Amino acid sequence: TMASNTNVMNNLVVDSQNSIWAGTTGNGLALYNEISNNFVTVKSNGPVDNKFNALTFDLDGNLWVASFNGLALFDGNQWDTFDKDFGLQTVSGYRDIEIDSENRLWAANWGSGISVLEKIGDQWNLSKVDHNDDRLAGISSDADYVVTTGLEKDAAGNMWILNYLARTNKPVAVVDPLDNWQYFSTLEGINSTEVISL
Repeated sequence: TMASNTNVMNNLVVDSQNSIWAGTTGNGLALYNEISNNFVTVKSNGPVDNKFNALTFDLDGNLWVASFNGLALFDGNQWDTFDKDFGLQTVSGYRDIEIDSENRLWAANWGSGISVLEKIGDQWNLSKVDHNDDRLAGISSDADYVVTTGLEKDAAGNMWILNYLARTNKPVAVVDPLDNWQYFSTLEGINSTEVISL
């Protein structure tokens, strides 16, 4: 059987220990696990994809990359990947990323809003700004489909967010370091809700 974390098998091979390996489309290499009776994706020392939508450095000098398949962090030696196995929504992909003044990564997703990754001790924590709260708006035809296309931190530490096709007609949001939100709408001179880049 195929696990949900494997898309399409392109080929199979059996190694000298009779382990079954699969080459997949979309998720790379997978190894058959006899106990769970499915294929498990094998993580390599590399990013989650080879097509990047955004790059940024965090306050420690680590490189972050965003792609349609998730997010990845490179510390100069090792890659850490964050994908659907971590809890990220990767169906439509991440379009932009930005580091805030507390060294948290903000990631703008086409369809599931904002994902925020924060390292506490040795653990990564994930929080989301999506359809489950009222800070960002979904599109007119689907209130649960929150499209975010751009992020930018200003000199005061405010995070600016583009909320593409927001059904509230407030396509630009800004949140300050104390988590106070403010919005700018088409009534205030923004020509369209089809905002793409900051």
